[in-house]
Amino acid sequence: MHPLVIEYTAHARKRLYERNISEGEVLEALKYPDDVWFDTWTDRLIAVSLSTGIGVVYIQRHGKLIVVTVMRLRELNHVIRSHRKRFRKVSY
Repeated sequence: MHPLVIEYTAHARKRLYERNISEGEVLEALKYPDDVWFDTWTDRLIAVSLSTGIGVVYIQRHGKLIVVTVMRLRELNHVIRSHRKRFRKVSY
């Protein structure tokens, strides 16, 4: 299995700091998600981790995972409920 290559956008780094979320929590969410959602408007995936309490919005490009933003589950749940039609559950 290939190692997981993760890059962070400047926005994602800012949100990590603001929301006091560690890169370790992001890695755990990406490697062991409890759910994965697809945003049909932005073509982005969202890994949801109940153990870390975060959602990681990312894209897959050229063998890398590019983290676009991260948020706590309360905020993510609000976004999904508010825009229900645009999200599709992918797995788990």
